[in-house]
Amino acid sequence: FSSRRRHTRLQGDWSSDVCSSDLRCFCSTFVYQGLALEQGLDFAWLWEITRKAHGNVLPDAVFVLDVPVELAVQRRQQRQADRFEARDHGFLRRVRSAYLELAHRMPFVQIVDAGLDVSVVQQDLQQRVALLRR
Repeated sequence: FSSRRRHTRLQGDWSSDVCSSDLRCFCSTFVYQGLALEQGLDFAWLWEITRKAHGNVLPDAVFVLDVPVELAVQRRQQRQADRFEARDHGFLRRVRSAYLELAHRMPFVQIVDAGLDVSVVQQDLQQRVALLRR
């Protein structure tokens, strides 16, 4: 967790009211170490450790771009799969379900239907960010 805290250190112009950061490690810790595993780590314990590691630097929103496993596999055929993507469909379904569960447990995690046309997904994301800026 301490290396992740260094990795997610926010940089840039602090005069803006929007800061974008790739916090995959934040949510993926809950998914891959806890929710997607049959005997994963305790969610409450992971949350406590995360709060200690990240302090008050937690996101206002995390957008999870969600697609059915079959569509993800189809899209992925255009490139080399990594070690997680290359796993069986059952594992991929558990990971997807874990992200959906994470959105129920953490109100700032928002599920975005990424099965739509990219322009529609982009518009959806822009609207969500605009709501955050109000």
